Amino acid sequence: MNSARVKEILASSDSIEVRFKGSPVWIESLDGDRAKVQAIDSKRRFEVMVHQLVEGKQM
Repeated sequence: MNSARVKEILASSDSIEVRFKGSPVWIESLDGDRAKVQAIDSKRRFEVMVHQLVEGKQM
């Protein structure tokens, strides 16, 4: 994924599936090429590089 797409997802009112290493995450914010995310399953918050995020069910 790229930063432009993350911005679109953050601005969207739709629920868009995003995954990090196969696990679903919620994108909370974007800072350059880093995104703050929350794991949906564990509620753990962490930062990842935007290129590590995948939209949809792809792995």
